[in-house]
Amino acid sequence: MSGNEGSLTLTLDSRQFSRDAALKAAYWFSKDLYIDFPPSATEKMFEVVLRAKYPTPTLDNPAPKALDELASEFRNALIDSELRIQVQRETSGVRELLLAKAFAEAGVLESSPPGSFSDPVLAVPKKTPTSDLVVIGRSIGDKLDSPK
Repeated sequence: MSGNEGSLTLTLDSRQFSRDAALKAAYWFSKDLYIDFPPSATEKMFEVVLRAKYPTPTLDNPAPKALDELASEFRNALIDSELRIQVQRETSGVRELLLAKAFAEAGVLESSPPGSFSDPVLAVPKKTPTSDLVVIGRSIGDKLDSPK
């Protein structure tokens, strides 16, 4: 983290934070910060330059947050955004299956997804043995072949 007068530069490792996560965090702070993503010389690192929009007190904002405080909040939002991206990536199969069943039940799809609507939603993680099925809507110990 470095800073010129009135700005602060965060240098981020792209193995830890994606550019998409940084853009999402930047969106949420666009009310309080001017945010710049200068071109990066390498794909491993990128910079985010933060500058407070309202550094001095005004009648509308008599106690503006300091740039250091906003930068700390931005870093927390960056972690939050990155975790949301990871959760979205990890749960995309289940979400797609739930949407397919919902649209099929509503009669929106031309053909129904496999299975019946009385069956619980089953999601099989990619490259995982069938003994490690993720089962939603069943209790531990229920047999997979008996409908709930």
